[in-house]
Amino acid sequence: MENINEITTKVRAFEQAKIHMTSAMNELVSLKKLLKKNWPDQSFHPFSNEYQNDLQFNFIKESDIDTFIGNIEKMVWYNVFRQSEAFERCSDERREAIKKYIYSKDRKPFTEANIQSFLTELDEQKGNLFCGVIKETYRKFHSVREIEAKTPFKGKMVVDSSSWGSLSFHSQNGKWESLEKSFLLLDNKTVPGDYRETLHNKMDAAHRQGHMSYENDYFVMKFYQKGTVHVTFKRLDLLRRFNEIALS
Repeated sequence: MENINEITTKVRAFEQAKIHMTSAMNELVSLKKLLKKNWPDQSFHPFSNEYQNDLQFNFIKESDIDTFIGNIEKMVWYNVFRQSEAFERCSDERREAIKKYIYSKDRKPFTEANIQSFLTELDEQKGNLFCGVIKETYRKFHSVREIEAKTPFKGKMVVDSSSWGSLSFHSQNGKWESLEKSFLLLDNKTVPGDYRETLHNKMDAAHRQGHMSYENDYFVMKFYQKGTVHVTFKRLDLLRRFNEIALS
């Protein structure tokens, strides 16, 4: 049995542990409220390191504090990018490149000067970013041979939108998302942020309701059960601009 001095020491240590735990919990609650208030649409998981995806007490070490702070910094940097006007003008490839930079050790500290510099640089690149979306869309809908031959989009085209031999819009949503984004940007319109308003989701909803076609301001889509979609372009002026950029 432990002597009275050892018991007293452990009781005192426990009392100190309660104080530290209470302080730590209060700080974590304050941290959560602060992040939620300033980034309400962002999900934060700061307590991860090389050992686990989230906080596990037995793996905590002092050096993790830099990692945990870095995790928050990555999220707030990406939120700045996602909320910027340039985000919707980026191709998938460009978005991934920027995200890779933000998540790397090369990213700059999250300061007012660096944020302003980042946004200014993106704004100056708007034209190139826009062209990147058009060119990426062109590649998604053409074979290597067609790309090498610089085959333009015609007024009508047949698109494979199949999965396991039947019609599927969600399995090909990258194609439809790029096509919609290209024509919205060409028309100086906003790209929808609500998933329910996206082209592929609306086509899917129409098909599930028994319709074999869908039409909006830019396209007439006719569906075929074998997995193809026949696309007719309504805005030939935008189609001409699309081809000019895609083939430049």
